[in-house]
Amino acid sequence: MFPQVTYASPPSCKYHILFAGLQSNVADWYQLMDLFVMPSRFEGLPVVGIEAQAAGLGCVFSDAVPEEVLLSPHAIQIRGRSGRRQARWRWG
Repeated sequence: MFPQVTYASPPSCKYHILFAGLQSNVADWYQLMDLFVMPSRFEGLPVVGIEAQAAGLGCVFSDAVPEEVLLSPHAIQIRGRSGRRQARWRWG
């Protein structure tokens, strides 16, 4: 069902972070996740963030992601390097 993946390093992260490459079965991958994190420095309107929320995932977005993406009560936006906005919390 899932192709070969590349694991992150250092070894302490090996079984916690993986890079799955291009996928056609995105909904299956969302169901495997515990949390969706988007630490972008520059972003337009990320459809992937909307998909993650629609899959029921808790989501953490950087402040470079537009507030319009915060659609779920399980999504938060944190202040990052861009410093454009204060944190906007909508968790639970």
